[in-house]
Amino acid sequence: MNEGEFLHKWGGTNLFNVFNCDECHMVHPDDWQILNNYKYIKSLHLCIAVTEKYLLIDLVNQPIRVDYKVFSPIQARPTFLIDQNVKFYNSKGTLQFGKVIGIHLHNNLGKIYYDVEVNGKKKSHRYFDEDLQKIEE
Repeated sequence: MNEGEFLHKWGGTNLFNVFNCDECHMVHPDDWQILNNYKYIKSLHLCIAVTEKYLLIDLVNQPIRVDYKVFSPIQARPTFLIDQNVKFYNSKGTLQFGKVIGIHLHNNLGKIYYDVEVNGKKKSHRYFDEDLQKIEE
C-alpha cells in the first residue's frame, strides 16, 4: 500500500457495505461502536493517517480505522464540511439557512455536491459549491 495514495485525500468509503457480516473485518474491531452511531455513512471522508493494516478516516472529528480496500480516493476536495452552517436560496428564491449533512461526488459531473438540512429536515435538492455560502460565526 502506498501511503501517498491515501493520506490527506478525500474519498468514498463504502461504509454502508461493511455492515454486511462478510465484510466485518473491514473496520477495526474497537471502532465498531463509533460506526454504529454514525449517521453520515455514505458521505465522502478524509484519510488522516495510514498504518500498516488500516487507514484512519475522519468521521466528523471521530476517527475510525478501516481497511484500505474500503476507501476510494478522489481528486476533488470539498469546500464545505459536515455540520458546517451554510446559507442558500431555495428554488423559489427564498434565502434559507441550514447545515451540511452529507458530502458526495456526482459521478457524471465529477463535482462534489452536498446534502443540506434545514430545521432538522433534509432537503431533497443536491447543492453544489456555487449554490452554498459559508455562514461566518
